[in-house]
Amino acid sequence: MKVLRIVYLASLFLVNKSLSSKCTTFRTGNDVFTDCQGRGFRYVPRNIPNDTTCLDLSDNELSVIFNFAFSRLKNVSSLKLSSAQISVIDSKAFSGLVKLTSLDLCYNTLDIHSLPENVFDSSSFLRILDLSKNNFRYYPEKVLEKLTNLERLSINGINDQTFGNGFRSLRKLTYLNFEPCMITRIDNNTFDVFKNIQLKELVLNCKIRYVEPGALIPFQSIESLDISKNFNVRVSYLLQLLNGLMNRNVTSINFSNNFRHVAAADVLLASQFAMIGAVCLKEVDLSHNNIVSIQSGGINLMKHKHCLEKLILKENSIWGDRSIVIEMVKLVNLRFLDISNQATLHVKTKVNKNKTGLRRLVMTDTKYSSDRLTIAFQLPRNLQYVDASYFGVRSTGLINLNFTNAGKLDFFNLAGNKFKDCLGHFHGLSHLQTLDISESNCSELDLKMISFMPYLKTLISRRTHLNVGLQNDVNGEFLKQLFGLRHIDFSDNGFVRFNQNMFVSQYRSLISLDLSKNKFSKFPIQISKFSTLMKLSLMQNQITFLQKSDMNNLENYQRDKNIEFELLLNDNHFVCNCDSIDFLRWLQETKVTLDKNRNYSCVYIDNSQKTTVYAYKHLEFIESKCLSKIWLTITIILVVGFLFIFTASVIAYKYRITLHFWYLHIRRKYRHYTALEGDSKEYKYNAFVAYCNENEEWVCGSLVNYLEKTNGLALCLHHRDFAAGKFIMDNIIDAIFESKKVVLVISEEFLKSSWCEFELDMARMKMFQDNRDMLVVVLLDKISPSQMPISLQRIWKKVTCLEVDETICTNQNGNFEHLFWKRLYEAVVM
Repeated sequence: MKVLRIVYLASLFLVNKSLSSKCTTFRTGNDVFTDCQGRGFRYVPRNIPNDTTCLDLSDNELSVIFNFAFSRLKNVSSLKLSSAQISVIDSKAFSGLVKLTSLDLCYNTLDIHSLPENVFDSSSFLRILDLSKNNFRYYPEKVLEKLTNLERLSINGINDQTFGNGFRSLRKLTYLNFEPCMITRIDNNTFDVFKNIQLKELVLNCKIRYVEPGALIPFQSIESLDISKNFNVRVSYLLQLLNGLMNRNVTSINFSNNFRHVAAADVLLASQFAMIGAVCLKEVDLSHNNIVSIQSGGINLMKHKHCLEKLILKENSIWGDRSIVIEMVKLVNLRFLDISNQATLHVKTKVNKNKTGLRRLVMTDTKYSSDRLTIAFQLPRNLQYVDASYFGVRSTGLINLNFTNAGKLDFFNLAGNKFKDCLGHFHGLSHLQTLDISESNCSELDLKMISFMPYLKTLISRRTHLNVGLQNDVNGEFLKQLFGLRHIDFSDNGFVRFNQNMFVSQYRSLISLDLSKNKFSKFPIQISKFSTLMKLSLMQNQITFLQKSDMNNLENYQRDKNIEFELLLNDNHFVCNCDSIDFLRWLQETKVTLDKNRNYSCVYIDNSQKTTVYAYKHLEFIESKCLSKIWLTITIILVVGFLFIFTASVIAYKYRITLHFWYLHIRRKYRHYTALEGDSKEYKYNAFVAYCNENEEWVCGSLVNYLEKTNGLALCLHHRDFAAGKFIMDNIIDAIFESKKVVLVISEEFLKSSWCEFELDMARMKMFQDNRDMLVVVLLDKISPSQMPISLQRIWKKVTCLEVDETICTNQNGNFEHLFWKRLYEAVVM
């Protein structure tokens, strides 16, 4: 047999020779830590440093701990062998560990036969032993008898097994934890062996179904008791165990997370709740127990109610007799109260008075007027911390709350109650330092809601729709007078921008400001106004890059105020392109402390997804791309501009006459008043005669004599009727607009005159404007239509043309019998 063991050891040595070097050793002061965790060892390595004080061999495949496995490690005080697949330990396995004080053997496959009686003979200094989560079916009493100096023991809790002399010998034991604990029954004599042991901490996370009231009597010195996670029994039933601790001083008892396997509720009667006060108990945890009601009167029945300092009732469904809230005023030394995470309630609100005249609250869905109801709460006079988050209040607005006896309250959490508006305000919280109103709908907001909290230091208001509620608060009334406010959390409120007076009262006090999860696209605050701000969170906003002025302000702020400023920018919509080159350079070169190692995701210049560090390393490439884009943009602008000017010039030249006409027409309109034009318009002249100076004799002679003197028509002649001192162009336009017809006396000299051509063009444009035949052409010379101006050729068919023969031209005797004169008269007056 010995030969086989030697062969086995030799083979293990060869297998593990290379593995032993995988252990890591580091030194801290006088302690030497050797970490061999999870290295695949099948036996204890041989080359562990002799001066090791703490050795970790957890998560290996040791199976057997052979004799003298640690004989060289005389300095080891802490040895971890958890989850090492150990099933056998030789009797002298720990020989040589003369300084061993802590041994962890949990999560192995040990049983009663795995531990020889004398296995710990050489470990007389052992103080801490963890044998939990093994395969014990019986308690290793013989082994425990030798551990007279043991102070902390974790071991399996075995059902139907009594505690024998092995436990009785543990005279110095102060901590006892059963894990896993299969104990289902606790009788009055279950713990008798511990009567003379000064046990201070006891953990019973078991499967208890039955208890007797005097079971805990043997624990004379108990300070901390954990009877949680007993899923098959109601906490109201477990409370009777406190009979065994009556009138003793106990620091804390944990009754949380019981009765979880049964879908039913638990009700604490006044006599049951009063058991908490049968013990002089400082802290009690009754959370997560399916409690739906605590009967009133329980606190009044407490004998040692003055001892209670911390009460935890969170994660229940307490909705029954809420007058228990009124009784809490009698817990005069209560400092910590947690009633958070109660089941959601949709109930009504009214105010009742009890016999003592104190008001109590019952919720309602009634919508109050602007003059809101005020509810008074009298608090225990030493209360410092209240957590009423997710209390279950729904479908109601925030009413006016008036607290009395709240002189020491410095923490108040109302988050998650989802008030449908914030039109109420708080009174009596004059010393409050932290307030959390997150997840309420403050789109309707009383700007005086928190005005009566002069010592408020921390305000948390996440997801409260303050972007709507504060949109009209241009004077900063909401935070006005709160000069001591140091920490503000306005995250996830949908803010796009702030008004300039939002934080005026906090310029000299604010240390941290959380504006994450909003909709800011630009830097939202004037950083230079602050004096003490050290941290600003802008994570998860819509910022593409910071402007150069913002970056300069940040640099100046950190330098001038001598503050190590921290700016959080992760998860914004950053771009790494031509617009953000200065920002990319600033991110890597600034002395401002940034998150995520200054490496943020961004949209690269080619629209791919890159990081700001990558972009910074390729700034030259980005700048070259941007330079080419600039020149390309300039070229495109110049070409487009040239094409626009060229096209406009061509169009203007083509329609120059039209444009000139409309220019003169508009200028004429705004120069003096003109009546509205229409078919019934009265003209000043029957005709405007356009002629050149060479034809003046015939026009002023024969033409004027016939039309004016003989027929009484009114003609407009430029040499006679044009206004002196006015531009000739304006005179021509006025003459055309004030004449019913325009007579063009065309000769070869007329066609050579620029002014005559102008008169022709203006008359033609007036004809198009009025859409009527108003041109009469008198040909003094033999001129064919092809010799006419192009503008006249285009309308030749729309004008009346009269030719003058030689007899008419030389008519000096006033003979107007020729058919020409009759036709001229008819053309003018029609």
